[in-house]
Amino acid sequence: MKGMTRQIGLAKRLAIILFAFAVIMSATIGGIGYKTYMDTTFARHRELSVGILNLAMSLIDADDMRACLNSGVRSAAYERAQSRFNMIKESMEIAYLYLFDLTPEGRVVYYLNALTDGERKALEARGEPVHSLGYEEAYPEEAARELLEIKERAAPYADIVERTQYGYMLSMYSPMKNSRGEVAGLLGVDVDMDDIKGELTSYASTVAAGAAVIALSFVAALILFIRRNVTEPIRVIAEKSSEFANKDIEDGDLLPIELNIRTRDEIEVLASSFEKMTRDLARYVSDLTRATAAKERIEGELMVARSIQSGILPSIFPPFPDRDEFDIYAYMTPAKEVGGDFYDFFMTDDSHVAIVIADVSGKGVPAALMMMVARTLIKNEALSDEEPGDILARVNERLCEGNSVCMFVTSFLGIYDIGTGVLKYANAGHNPPILAHSAGNADFLPCARSLVLAVMEGTDYESQETRLDPGDNILLYTDGVTEAFNGEGEAFSEQRLLNVANLSHAWEGPREIIELVSDELDKFVEGTEQSDDITMIALARLL
Repeated sequence: MKGMTRQIGLAKRLAIILFAFAVIMSATIGGIGYKTYMDTTFARHRELSVGILNLAMSLIDADDMRACLNSGVRSAAYERAQSRFNMIKESMEIAYLYLFDLTPEGRVVYYLNALTDGERKALEARGEPVHSLGYEEAYPEEAARELLEIKERAAPYADIVERTQYGYMLSMYSPMKNSRGEVAGLLGVDVDMDDIKGELTSYASTVAAGAAVIALSFVAALILFIRRNVTEPIRVIAEKSSEFANKDIEDGDLLPIELNIRTRDEIEVLASSFEKMTRDLARYVSDLTRATAAKERIEGELMVARSIQSGILPSIFPPFPDRDEFDIYAYMTPAKEVGGDFYDFFMTDDSHVAIVIADVSGKGVPAALMMMVARTLIKNEALSDEEPGDILARVNERLCEGNSVCMFVTSFLGIYDIGTGVLKYANAGHNPPILAHSAGNADFLPCARSLVLAVMEGTDYESQETRLDPGDNILLYTDGVTEAFNGEGEAFSEQRLLNVANLSHAWEGPREIIELVSDELDKFVEGTEQSDDITMIALARLL
């Protein structure tokens, strides 16, 4: 019974959908036919109007017309033009043909107006004025404004389609220019579109009705076909699917299902695919179980790798509790289980401490391996030299050897003289650190332009130096800080980082500035997934 209910419901839904489709299709066909017919008809009448305007314009002399209007006397040329205008109106499918000018106030002053003998007699019989030479009347404000704009533009042709007191009209206008090239008036022709609109409506109704009959007949036949060839096979497939869904996959109770549907169409293909699915599912579950175990093993290994990576970076703060001349604090959060950023600091001798930050291209295990190599090389070289530029140059040579995967490293290396406060440094394509003075102002540390590491052998790196006074701090960071994005795709940016550094309480100590930047970063991203490793290290001169 439930299966029958589902079958009837599906059939009804299909019938409703198809009926709605038939109605929409009929209306669409009628609308398209109406629009096409209307556009064609309007285009034809526009062409007719342009031809009439050209013909009428060739019959008038603008200077003579203005003279007749000023004097109130009809010249011979005027009478010829009036006669020919009347002939054009009688022989063409137009409602009105007239020549007029507009006052600045928007009143219409007629030069001449084409009239058939019947129209003239009818006007005289009703006692209505004939719109001829010098006749003046007020136009509706909006219509007068449109005509004034047409006159000012002086375009060859302009048309207005609207419903007026004389009916639904297509009006076409052309400027009449005198011998000085000035617009002395407008020549207008009106075509009555009421009858045409009626023809269009009748045409659209006929097309829509014919389309509806055809569509509904097609829908009825299609519903009968669907009942025999779609609904019943789908009911069978639904019942078997329900039986299959109630089986316990973990117990291995997945036996192939035979549907025996032979419709020789997509329904049969669907049934065959369902049968094949039941055969493949057990094998898939077995493969999935093995793949899940392998994935868990890999994830466990990555977690171990992350622990190893974290373990090799200094993480005890303060790192030199017996030294009160300076303080260091660092922070790193990788975007993946293991990352390519790293920081490091170490004493090169009793009076110098090295600080380094770097960012390896890429993410994940390859970047982590490159990071470990770069960190080891930088530390080994820094223990034997006090010139940061020379250290980075030798590290670059070593990294370029066998770099078949074309990875690269950006790095900033500083050697800080604990006694004098002088910081010698070199930059290999890394973000410029921020130097904050005890006076309260902060700015980016000037860094020479240089190439990243592991790209080109023989690259030189310039050593620079600056002096830290007591209370000064320097913050090193990777682009994971400045290129952290919020939900709107906006980056945190170096300017925001500098603004944080300029807060009055920002430079209380290395830990405080890093925690403040981290808090501001969390507020900015508002939970957006981290896209890059975030690493910071800060050094402060205390004495």
